Amino acid sequence: MDRSDKAIAVALCTILFAFAIIDIRITAVVYGTRSLDIFLPLKNLPEIMILLMTSGVFAIICSAIGAAGFVKNNKKIFLVFIVAACANSILQVVGFKAALSTDVLSDAFDLLKRLRNLYDPSEPNVQRMWDDMQERLHCCGFFGPAEWGTNYPDSCCVDGNCSTQNAYKDGCLSVAEFYFSFLVNAVLAGFSAAITFLQLILCVFAYKELRQDVNEYIRF
Repeated sequence: MDRSDKAIAVALCTILFAFAIIDIRITAVVYGTRSLDIFLPLKNLPEIMILLMTSGVFAIICSAIGAAGFVKNNKKIFLVFIVAACANSILQVVGFKAALSTDVLSDAFDLLKRLRNLYDPSEPNVQRMWDDMQERLHCCGFFGPAEWGTNYPDSCCVDGNCSTQNAYKDGCLSVAEFYFSFLVNAVLAGFSAAITFLQLILCVFAYKELRQDVNEYIRF
């Protein structure tokens, strides 16, 4: 392998490592949002996010194996990398396909709507769920803070003592849409596709080196 190809391959391994870290971080954020009491009934989402996080961890491992193989020009490491990267690419595709097949946003909307209809200051469990969601997602009300009139819950603001001036401007529905629609369908889709593409490109580099070695042995 000449120096230019080696430099390109190692650079792609570095990019793969960075993309995998970002992918894991985004997946963890979505998983953490789902841990709110209101979103616990969402089906399949925890398993899908764990699958994608696992795939991200394997992508990090693949990037390290690939970089070691290209730096050392070791054929055995190339073979291990090809097997691991191809398997992880399949895992990425399966995880993302499962994420797209679940109507998470619609289910989250139904849960929020139900919680809104149940709201009663005299019901501590419902009030706790609202407060927990508003504090952690930095949102206020279903569509926005105007729903609370002038009697804002303290959870609608960073430091309590809420007013029109310091209440969170976004409604919890739009914030949930960001987490469960934009992050899952757009951001995770992009990173999953990029990780899969990078792994397959690196597999081509590794296979090229293995094939060249076999051809040289045959000619010998």
